[in-house]
Amino acid sequence: MRYLETAVFNFESARIAKEAGADRLEVCEDYANGGFTPSLEFVQKTRELERIDIFVMIRERADNFVYTDYDVEKMIEDIGKFKELKVDGFVYGGLDSNRRVNKKYAKKIIEAATPLPVTFHRAFDICDDLYKATEEIAELGFKRILTSGGKKSAFEGRYVIQDLIKKYGDKIIFMPGGGIRKYNLLEIEKITQAKEYHTAGISGNDLLISAEEIKRIKNLL
Repeated sequence: MRYLETAVFNFESARIAKEAGADRLEVCEDYANGGFTPSLEFVQKTRELERIDIFVMIRERADNFVYTDYDVEKMIEDIGKFKELKVDGFVYGGLDSNRRVNKKYAKKIIEAATPLPVTFHRAFDICDDLYKATEEIAELGFKRILTSGGKKSAFEGRYVIQDLIKKYGDKIIFMPGGGIRKYNLLEIEKITQAKEYHTAGISGNDLLISAEEIKRIKNLL
């Protein structure tokens, strides 16, 4: 059985995705900039949806993935607030100025999130060495990596994802994401053999999830 995570940027999309069969929601805001930390009100309302896992994006700024001590302290504070809402996990990714995993900050985020799992998001795709980054991310205690294989889309990066899974699939979960739609999912699945997939499934400028898209992707899995 394959697992489907859906990114949602408003409550209506969260409701639609849940009813359409998504297995997990990644709750975030600001689709145009790749998503950042959502409001407590948005997460609280989404938590009222029953029987679906909710992972919250933790990203203090939308301009890049290089953070300051102040940024990280604010993110740790946010994690504490979201844990009180009984969320199921978090999504984070932080690098240094050389496009390498910032291990110092990652350790603090993992510690703050414990015992909940943390996904390392697509900041991974701009790392200078995806293989070294994978080893570090797994060692730090992240449970999965959301990735397009270092390319613009998961379809373009499907062979890189395939290789990463072959080399490190026993250490960490790789979740292809980036441009996944019903028309390219089967090719991505065939090549990567991944167990989890991520999509936004947005149908228009209003940032609403397409129920038909989510249902079709879930059925294909």
